[in-house]
Amino acid sequence: MKKKLIPLLLAICLVVSTVGACGNKSKNSSSKKNSNEITESQTDLTKGNTTDGTKNEDVEKDSQAQGETANENGTTTFTDSAGRQVEIPTNITRIAPSGTMAQIVLFALAPDMFVGLSSDWDTEAAQYLDSKYYNLPVLGQFYGKGDLNLEEVVKADPQVIIDVGESKPTIVEDMDAIAEQVNIPTIHIEATTEGMGDAYRELGKLLGREEKAEVLANYCDEIYTKTQDIMNKVGEDGKVKLLYCTSDGLSVLAKDSFANTLS
Repeated sequence: MKKKLIPLLLAICLVVSTVGACGNKSKNSSSKKNSNEITESQTDLTKGNTTDGTKNEDVEKDSQAQGETANENGTTTFTDSAGRQVEIPTNITRIAPSGTMAQIVLFALAPDMFVGLSSDWDTEAAQYLDSKYYNLPVLGQFYGKGDLNLEEVVKADPQVIIDVGESKPTIVEDMDAIAEQVNIPTIHIEATTEGMGDAYRELGKLLGREEKAEVLANYCDEIYTKTQDIMNKVGEDGKVKLLYCTSDGLSVLAKDSFANTLS
């Protein structure tokens, strides 16, 4: 009996020993596999991959795009022709003119940015202008008629109000008053017959349209130079003095008026 039992015990020990060895081998294999996965994951990160499979490069691009968007939605400081430092949106897409001069000058540069007009277009302009520009709401004008409707300005929601023309003695107080009443940045750009080119260059910087503004500026400079050359050839004795009246015959251009090109 003992002789039969001994071989049986030896067989059992052999089986147990084999199973244990297989178990340890399995554990070691699993441990080694996990270790390899961690190493591969670290390698992916080094190569530019994140743990979820996206490229670090893509993440960086997304972060950069978000930064650019934040910058576009931010503000910057602009010094206008009156020497006022005004905080304005970095990316301007909506503007309102303060008067007819501003309306005419700005429309040549950025018609798509208009949210309103200072005065109605002439009926003749309807055949030349897109209806979306011709039918914009009228906000009024600060100078001239002095009928600027502040409630309509706020309703139109421009990012900036732009005044273009001669710098009056009260220009700083005037621009500050508008800005304070409607809580919208208000910019003044000096514009004269001689300096219209520079006025467009400043507007180009303000609205982020330097290239188009430079084309308009060069045109203005060229026309002014040609006009001066012609007037120099005519001479003082050859100039014709005249009195220009408006259609009602009650208004004239004074000698020192900004619009009077004969003075």
